[in-house]
Amino acid sequence: MISWGLATAAMVFVNNKWQFYGLRFLIGAMEAGFAPSVLYYLTLWFR
Repeated sequence: MISWGLATAAMVFVNNKWQFYGLRFLIGAMEAGFAPSVLYYLTLWFR
């Protein structure tokens, strides 16, 4: 979550489209790792 937040905050400093594409890729990769774990824990919490 911390790295996801830092990458999102780094979007402020984007100057060109390639930096934007790179950061969006990193944010998407971090989110892709986070979402399945949240869904897994929700299935354990709500039976």
